[in-house]
Amino acid sequence: MYAGNIGFSQGLDVAIEAARLLNEYSDMVFVLVGEGAEKQNLQTMADQKGLSNVRFYPFQPREDVPYIYGL
Repeated sequence: MYAGNIGFSQGLDVAIEAARLLNEYSDMVFVLVGEGAEKQNLQTMADQKGLSNVRFYPFQPREDVPYIYGL
């Protein structure tokens, strides 16, 4: 799981590639929480690769982040 800014500097395209390599494992899910300039591009990449193991969620208030990690 990653929670924070989804921008160019975070290099989250690597997470999408890792998800592609691990897509056959149904018990592994990549969760990206937040907003940023790169979010739409990453969502498009995941869709084009047909990844069922990547989830995107919107920005969450700081006080809710501990609950997200507990999911």
